[in-house]
Amino acid sequence: MIDPLWTIDDIALYFQSSDDTAKRISVGGDFPKPIILPSFGKGARQMKRWLPGEIAAWAEAHKSPP
Repeated sequence: MIDPLWTIDDIALYFQSSDDTAKRISVGGDFPKPIILPSFGKGARQMKRWLPGEIAAWAEAHKSPP
């Protein structure tokens, strides 16, 4: 089965943080870049999605040493 792409809400749940905190983390320099899905229509905004495995690998790389 293929893992679904994550939204910023999914990232917030993974980090057990608020959406605002997840948004601040997601724009950090080495945070995985989102996949930008096409969005159409009046006032359409970018639909950003992330690969779960990339988020987990990033978190693992940034954990504090024991």
